[in-house]
Amino acid sequence: MKELSCDEFKQIQIQILSEIKIFCEKNGLNYYLAYGTLLGAVRHQGFIPWDDDIDIVMPRIDYLKFEKLFKHDRFEFLSISKDATYPYHFGKVLDKNTILVDDSSSSYDIGVNIDVFPIDGLPSSEMRKRIHCHFVWFLQNIATLKLMKYVRKRGMIKNIILAFLKFIFIPFPLYTVLKAINNYAMKYSMEKSSEYLLEGAYKNREVVCASIFQSKMNVVFENESYSAPVGTNSWLMQLYGNYMEMPPVERRISTHNYKVLQK
Repeated sequence: MKELSCDEFKQIQIQILSEIKIFCEKNGLNYYLAYGTLLGAVRHQGFIPWDDDIDIVMPRIDYLKFEKLFKHDRFEFLSISKDATYPYHFGKVLDKNTILVDDSSSSYDIGVNIDVFPIDGLPSSEMRKRIHCHFVWFLQNIATLKLMKYVRKRGMIKNIILAFLKFIFIPFPLYTVLKAINNYAMKYSMEKSSEYLLEGAYKNREVVCASIFQSKMNVVFENESYSAPVGTNSWLMQLYGNYMEMPPVERRISTHNYKVLQK
């Protein structure tokens, strides 16, 4: 097997994203660039220089249709609904000809990929909304905990704490937790909601006004035009604050620690 460079890795991701765009436009499905990918498109017209992944979001109804319909000779959409051993609550479109080796989390055999997060509705009551969100986040934390591996650089004390927490949640299989996240998160339709819940890693900042996704706009990412929410500025401000300001040099590092192999 050949180990791929970071540039080769990114080029495969760009190919996956382009195929997703073509498929969604052909089938009338909504998708939007998200998180660091959207920030990169707005600030750099492509990848953030020190970043190396791509994220998109889809309204739940489009996400479920995409999950059912997407077929490709080289790329595959994986989710907990399609594979009971799949270890994440969100979907991924991956390149079947590659393997991604990550020593810090799941050992699931996965290739170069793009994360696909669903967007769900929320209850109108402030109290019910808080309960709903915190329960989803609690389940997400359990799922993340179950995927974490013991690594020396974390230190003995933290690994002991991790082992204790893993022991507590042994009665709850990962598959059960992931299915619960999806089943509970989709309780409320977007059509009747004034706010939406996204399922990334930002917890409180994942609750957004419905107006952000009221319509689409186009942004350029690596020389190609893609869909972004009309409220892109508001969303990025909510996630990152003054997002056009470059972070200090010491923070311009990748948070990922893996290598990619070509089969």
